[in-house]
Amino acid sequence: MKQRELLQQLAVQAGITKAEAELVLEALIEQLTMALARGDRVNLLGFGSFERSWRKSRQGRNPATGAPIEIAGHYQARFKPAQKFKDSLTQRSE
Repeated sequence: MKQRELLQQLAVQAGITKAEAELVLEALIEQLTMALARGDRVNLLGFGSFERSWRKSRQGRNPATGAPIEIAGHYQARFKPAQKFKDSLTQRSE
């Protein structure tokens, strides 16, 4: 599903315009991003939780030359799905 399709479905389900749905989605993404940047955990009941985690630096290889390179450590977002969400995926695929 592309963002355009998601916005259409949000608008229909919520009974709002596509422009309003786009504002809501942008606000959600912005708030989620800001919370993770602060180090907060974001829990969405029935969907899952997002949190920031540190990935330590490691050795890698340059694919073109095979030379070893150092890959710097960095923060990344992690998502842990809620059990209700995981169960709905299983039910829908059967």
